[in-house]
Amino acid sequence: MNKIGMDFSLRIVIDFKKNFWGDNSGYMWGGTTGPMYFNAGVARSEFYRTLSITINGPKAQELSTQGDAVINTVLAELDSIYDNQASLFIRKVINDDGTEGDRVWFKADWGKDEFFKGGASYLKPEASMQDRENYGAALNDKVFFAGEGTDTQGDAGTLNGALNSAERATQEVIDAILSA
Repeated sequence: MNKIGMDFSLRIVIDFKKNFWGDNSGYMWGGTTGPMYFNAGVARSEFYRTLSITINGPKAQELSTQGDAVINTVLAELDSIYDNQASLFIRKVINDDGTEGDRVWFKADWGKDEFFKGGASYLKPEASMQDRENYGAALNDKVFFAGEGTDTQGDAGTLNGALNSAERATQEVIDAILSA
């Protein structure tokens, strides 16, 4: 297990009233706050005005200390790139009286979550895929392990990797029951 790492991770999802970054832009790279901004809706929907930012490692830990004020840091970076359009076009909740309320955004601070404690796994330099396989190996056909960190099909670090490993572990449980 010590050959597989997992760092602090923070995801911020922001909804905007307008796509100001470009109709064909799925990814924006090179920010200092968010190294990659992702637009999941490009070429999928006429309503592709949401950006997702995933930050890992020491930068995520640093930004996590800001709490909900992190939205201001992210908007400031986008404003500096896109001529203040992020602050101008962030979607806001419309209150019952018709006034604008809170900004529409979401934060998942996985580094602070008592069960996650971080983001996606990664192999340390001295590790190999064999270490992921070892990490997922059952103990005496009684204790079984799943999770993206145990995926050996090439999807470690993703939801698909977690699903792959769940399928593998489920089959291991079935096989252990049938052979008992």
